[in-house]
Amino acid sequence: MRHVQAAVDEARARELLNRGWGALLRSLVRPRNAERKFELIWMPAYLITIGMRSTQGLSELTCFVDGCSGSFALFDMHDAIVDEDFESKTFAKTVDQGVAQSIAREEIVKVILRRRSRAGKPIPETTKDIELLSYPYWVYYYQRRGGLVDIRVLDAATGRPVGNKIRLGVLDAFKAAAHATD
Repeated sequence: MRHVQAAVDEARARELLNRGWGALLRSLVRPRNAERKFELIWMPAYLITIGMRSTQGLSELTCFVDGCSGSFALFDMHDAIVDEDFESKTFAKTVDQGVAQSIAREEIVKVILRRRSRAGKPIPETTKDIELLSYPYWVYYYQRRGGLVDIRVLDAATGRPVGNKIRLGVLDAFKAAAHATD
């Protein structure tokens, strides 16, 4: 399966996830014998290309829709997509292709409407391509006071922390995988 290559290695991901006052506070309130785990996971994602028409002519816009949470982002990392085989399991998708396409179209319209432009705003036309691929995330599990386990998630392709929607999608994927093995 095609996938987006992880650009952030484990050492850099640990540094990024344990940065700032939050990391200091977590280390102070975390029990000394708390188990911590750090792993690279692969989540399903749709890469959707939509044709756009504007006063400047025809163009294409590529966007990313997470296959578990439905989270949307514009995508410009085509050079990070690779075809090589890799030894990691991708979680099952919970968002089907039709729903992902409608999310992409709705969110593109929102992005266009927020944009200021005197030259005119582009109009989305047909969907040119939809591809399912694997997207990498670093996940850090740690135990909070009271024995509860929490996670922090980092986008392994960009090195940026993810939003709550993707974090919840990761948690849902873990829950679905746990129920599938029962």
